Amino acid sequence: MVEDRHVLDAELVPLSVAATVAYFHLADPRIQVEQAGSLLRAVGRAAISLAHVAAIYLGGAEGPARPMSAEELRRLLLEPMRDEARRPDLDRFFIRRADLRAALVTLREARPFAFWGS
Repeated sequence: MVEDRHVLDAELVPLSVAATVAYFHLADPRIQVEQAGSLLRAVGRAAISLAHVAAIYLGGAEGPARPMSAEELRRLLLEPMRDEARRPDLDRFFIRRADLRAALVTLREARPFAFWGS
């Protein structure tokens, strides 16, 4: 059972899924968005928040996912998120399941100061 937990903790979760989970776990239900465009922007902000508190991995056709450097993160994820026309495909990026859990705790504690309000 403990070994299974370690395997699951090491599993990489697509950032699109992780950011959606983060948004719905941390956003005040009274202000959660319902329209697709607004939800896409909110999930994008959640992805940025996760990237600030956890290691993000880059996956691709060239091989297994690998941790991103700060420069890669800035260039490939953070800066493009500012422009809807350049918005990156969040399925190219990953976060370890254990890191996602820890990030959710960190972001929950920072919630009064984060984009989703108190």
